[in-house]
Amino acid sequence: MSCFLCPAAHIGLLAAFMVSEQMPAPLRVRDAGETARILARENIRALRARYGDHNEDESDLIRMAAAWARRYASKPSPTTGWPAQVTASHVRVYARCLRYQLAETADWETTPAACLLEGIMAATHLAPDLPKDPHVWVYEDQSRYVLEG
Repeated sequence: MSCFLCPAAHIGLLAAFMVSEQMPAPLRVRDAGETARILARENIRALRARYGDHNEDESDLIRMAAAWARRYASKPSPTTGWPAQVTASHVRVYARCLRYQLAETADWETTPAACLLEGIMAATHLAPDLPKDPHVWVYEDQSRYVLEG
């Protein structure tokens, strides 16, 4: 198994989905920025568990994930509540990707991040599966170079 840090926009998108109307009310969270920070911290912890020598300061990932989450949550698509090009099927795939990255720690299933991702999986369980395409596994926002953090 391998582990990588998901892009900040990927984590931010998942966090914004969790505050959207697409998320069932009992599972919906209030703060997209804090939710992104929880997911990003857990991704960093998993990377360190997998590759013990990973000592880099990843505070930029945490800060930028929260910034993306706030951006997506504040400018949702009028019809879906998240960026227009992203469907519930995409969100499900992106959640699977992050969940796979987080599975590096022995206790990950008991973490708040695991609960958040399971909420997304529950909310998107009826979404049709996307074709197996490695380019769909990770979300990259093409405007990522213009986001002010």
